[in-house]
Amino acid sequence: MKNLLSLFLLLSITSLFAQEKKVTEIFTVVEEMPRFPGCEDLTDRRARKNCADDKRLDFIEKNLEYPEEAIKNKVEGVVVIKFYIAKDGSLKEAKILKDIGAGCGQAALELVNKMNQMRETWIPGKQRGKNVNVYFNMPIRFKLPKTPPPPPVEELPRFPGCEGEKDVVIRKTCSDKKLLDFIDTNVKYPKKAIKYGVEGIVVVRFYVDID
Repeated sequence: MKNLLSLFLLLSITSLFAQEKKVTEIFTVVEEMPRFPGCEDLTDRRARKNCADDKRLDFIEKNLEYPEEAIKNKVEGVVVIKFYIAKDGSLKEAKILKDIGAGCGQAALELVNKMNQMRETWIPGKQRGKNVNVYFNMPIRFKLPKTPPPPPVEELPRFPGCEGEKDVVIRKTCSDKKLLDFIDTNVKYPKKAIKYGVEGIVVVRFYVDID
């Protein structure tokens, strides 16, 4: 009797474990991967996938909040968020798989979790015609908008000393010569560079203020 009871308990535990394993089984690759919602009216599978990808990117573009720290430090790159789409289309267990810092990982994670607040759920993945749980890795790109170059000015700054010249070309030539004369007179060749025969061009950048 005692042996039968032990066997019954063992079979019960094994059965429960098998049921739990079956419930939590999550696939990596399936016949039909999960899709972002909004393209179910398309019958062609490839067109439907492309449409879903476009809508997902559009959602990211509209809802992604670029962290101020990342903007300040000009942080750009790709964050990867891993999650799985459950059989009912809900998004579960989102976590940061790859981060670039400056708050970007957290911003991407919040964006992904916001997808659970959409009116429509994800279209779950299918295996052999049945809905299944499927892992999904989502890359989210952080890229700062390009700053347009400043408009060209009518007259570039000039080295002083030639304001008496009325002709623009002559005035520029005179100014360039005075600048070169100033450099020749004032530059001091480092002794270490002379010792080792170092030659070349150094470029110094600055801006001339309105005063």
